Amino acid sequence: MLRRLALQPLLPFATLRRTPACSAALLSLFLSAAHAQPRSQKKDSPVDITQVDWGWRGVMPADHFAPVRVWLRSAGTSFAGQLAIEYKQDGTQPARYSVPFATTPGVAVPFELAACLPPYCETIKITAQDANGDGQVVVFSNTGNSEENSLPTVDTTRSTMLILGCESSKIAFKNLTQIKPTADGAAPDSGLVGPPPIPVPPAPGRIGVSTVSETPVTIDAIWEGAASAILLPAEAPRQWMAYESAAVVVADLDSLSALEPRAMSALNTWVRSGGRLVILAYTAGPRWTAVFTDLPIPLSLDDQTRLTPHAELRTLASGAAEPAYQLPARGIALTDAGRADGWTTLWPTETPDRALLAYGPCGLGMVAVLGCDPQRLPRTLSDEPTRELWRTAINTVAPMSAITSPENQFYYNYGRSRVSLGRSSAVALTTALDAVAGAPPLGYGAFVLIGGALALLAGLIGPFDGLVLRRRLGSRTFVTAIGWIGAAAGAAMVGPSLMRSGETYLRRVLLTDTICNEQGTPLLSASTGVTGVFGGKPANPAIQGAAPGSWWRGVAAVNMYSGAGRTFAALNTPIRTARDSDSLREAIPDRVSQGQWTFRTVMNDDPALPDTSQIGARVRRDADGKFSVRLLNVPPMAFIEHAEMLVGKTWYALNFPDGPTDTTREGLTGETMTEPRQMKGQSEPLWDGSGTPQIAAQLSRDFVGARERTASLDRRALEGAQVCVTLKTPVSTVSLSGLTNVNTSVTHHVRIATPITGSLTP
Repeated sequence: MLRRLALQPLLPFATLRRTPACSAALLSLFLSAAHAQPRSQKKDSPVDITQVDWGWRGVMPADHFAPVRVWLRSAGTSFAGQLAIEYKQDGTQPARYSVPFATTPGVAVPFELAACLPPYCETIKITAQDANGDGQVVVFSNTGNSEENSLPTVDTTRSTMLILGCESSKIAFKNLTQIKPTADGAAPDSGLVGPPPIPVPPAPGRIGVSTVSETPVTIDAIWEGAASAILLPAEAPRQWMAYESAAVVVADLDSLSALEPRAMSALNTWVRSGGRLVILAYTAGPRWTAVFTDLPIPLSLDDQTRLTPHAELRTLASGAAEPAYQLPARGIALTDAGRADGWTTLWPTETPDRALLAYGPCGLGMVAVLGCDPQRLPRTLSDEPTRELWRTAINTVAPMSAITSPENQFYYNYGRSRVSLGRSSAVALTTALDAVAGAPPLGYGAFVLIGGALALLAGLIGPFDGLVLRRRLGSRTFVTAIGWIGAAAGAAMVGPSLMRSGETYLRRVLLTDTICNEQGTPLLSASTGVTGVFGGKPANPAIQGAAPGSWWRGVAAVNMYSGAGRTFAALNTPIRTARDSDSLREAIPDRVSQGQWTFRTVMNDDPALPDTSQIGARVRRDADGKFSVRLLNVPPMAFIEHAEMLVGKTWYALNFPDGPTDTTREGLTGETMTEPRQMKGQSEPLWDGSGTPQIAAQLSRDFVGARERTASLDRRALEGAQVCVTLKTPVSTVSLSGLTNVNTSVTHHVRIATPITGSLTP
């Protein structure tokens, strides 16, 4: 009786199991009950993600790195693990960036990540877990799931200018969409909104103008197409690459001196590597030399006094002739080194050799220094003169990528998801991706094997089955026919792949910019590269030989909706302190998962650091005005494919001996062409019909990362020379560990800023 009662509840289920519709309904009930389980019923997490601060006040510029600050808190005890952000980088590979963390019990602590989100980001996952998988996972998505958070704003149409302190500079951004913190610290709902820039005819003579036919705009239109983000010193990124998404940083000395050492080092590294910085330095005190100990600026800054603006400056500031007046300021004078580097002064004063604004290259970036507050220059009560003065000062160092119209700057490169890069940069990236594509061909042997397999199949099914096996198997020979067909199909599928050599192909396009002294010794060098790997066999190699402070990301020509998004595992990239540095941060992948006969591409940006092993150049001009160039540190077995030199605004062709270089020689010397070619104007196309750059320098002038360094090199060419060389070499400084049969080829585009001397004799 007890047994019957125990089994009784199961009888209805047994009855329902015989009815498919009832069974489906029961299964649906179980699944819906499981799906509706609230999060609160799950096991409590030992760590809580309390807040995520995205980019610049909630806005993440697309296709560029921006900071992501994640606030973590644990309740009872400290908790340690890995904090990671994961998202789909492009159509072939996900991305994962991580940092170690350790919490303080009961206190929310920020930890800084960085992300380079694609324009059409759909899902982002942030995890804070230990080695056992304990912790919390937060998902951001646009699917509308109630258990997921909303995605941040991914902006593809605006340049972002950062304001670090510098209260008076905010007038320059008065008519812009300002990304300001709200009461709860979130980004405003309005996002980045503004009218499109107005195209106008090109302005001649601008140094650093891209040679692609993009539409330049007026200064007013530039500012209509920009946004500003206000930062506090405590919010400044500690990772130099996080500034990649900023067009210009405007800061005063008080805010710069308030930065903690790692944040100051990150800002200096970014400026030295191609960033743009405007400094308001009119306040008194010794903070000038204290702040820029590792970012030397070649000018002299007087102590604060009262200076009289020049009559032309007074008219410019007030819109009409004004009587002489004085204002608190610090006079700026250029040093000899500053003049040699291409620095220029503006806004003169009545004091000889003293100005209130100077700008020029600093490392491979650009810096403008203000010796007075532009707000004090006008004698009128209107904000318009102050706004125009500030905008004029900022535009002295504004990058070219910020002053093209949206229809060209944010360009769909034939549907390849290249928005937010700009037309010229999208074409440059596509050219680099095409250059690193490579795989061993199958050859005629594969087709011979396929034909042989088909002939063998016909012989086995026909004569062999009909004459030999039919006598023994009778009518059951169809079984053997199926077996022959399967064996032939397998041989046709596996055979061609086995005929490949199993060789891994490593192809790189490397864009390096170097500053040399008069002897041709490299003083500072930065690089941007694209690497393509064709896996001859399955491997999970580590990247070796990457430069300190290097940042890597996935890049591909496949769009987000191509269906090839699960080809590779995530590019797992830990963010760590660089070797031999306490403040420099780098993001180099631990491993690059590579399947057999698959092709994967990645991109790297190396910061500007001293590196005497880079290619250097010495330039001599004789009494007749002819130039000779000697290259130093040329890699062994390197072929020089093309070489040109920019002096002032004129390009010269350089001729070097054919064939690979001899490592026993100190360098190579080239003579200039008879008729120098003028620098191309904006209306002339950059690419010829084959898609190959017409000169060695042009790919670097438009490639993301390298294009930001162009203005610094061009300014130095006004008083010196810019030597541009393209080399092919079978040796790469970056290699893949654990692979022995690697076919390596590197196309190296080098731009070298060097002084012009009178003799090549040591």
